[in-house]
Amino acid sequence: MSTAIREPVAADAEAIAALHVATWRSLFDAVIPAGPAVLPVAKENLRAIAFSRRSGFAFDGAEQTDPGTPGIVEARMVR
Repeated sequence: MSTAIREPVAADAEAIAALHVATWRSLFDAVIPAGPAVLPVAKENLRAIAFSRRSGFAFDGAEQTDPGTPGIVEARMVR
């Protein structure tokens, strides 16, 4: 059985902004449901990486750069 992972849409950002939660953990758990998920993270953001690892994410080896943000490498984490 395969679980489809959808791409984020503008409505996702609106839903996040509408949530009034006390902690990043509550927000994260509300937005990223349990189970398979993909999370892009800047490789230089060690705190975000540690937070994501505590949520069960791991790097899968995929990376990309954006010409608009030189020097920042975005790496994909999956769960």
